Amino acid sequence: MKSHLKAKWFILTVAGIFFIAAAGFLALSPQAEVPRDLFIQGISGGVEPWAENHTLSINATGKGKYGRYIPSKVGEPPLAETNFTLTRGQLKRIWEVIVEQDFFGLEPEYLDPAIDGGVFATLTIRAQRR
Repeated sequence: MKSHLKAKWFILTVAGIFFIAAAGFLALSPQAEVPRDLFIQGISGGVEPWAENHTLSINATGKGKYGRYIPSKVGEPPLAETNFTLTRGQLKRIWEVIVEQDFFGLEPEYLDPAIDGGVFATLTIRAQRR
């Protein structure tokens, strides 16, 4: 039960990032083409080695994978793994939001040294050799 809540938290976090980025930008330029080298990866979980982590990755063809795993259990199969495929329209919409929100203009990372422990979330997007 607890792992299902973490999975839902991760999915909601990643979906929230995309939703927030898309808010107010419903009429984007239809000319943004998805780069051939697009790669999106989200990772979240606890900082302790026994904490359950979640990954979500999507490539330029729309093929994606979601997985849950325990980082300290190297070499063991994931707790769960699901493959999926986005439509071309869904992938194009994600790319349009990335461009409109100037994702590549953000700082490489945002850290608060006052926070020690707890959970983390990262979102990495690579495209157009960036």
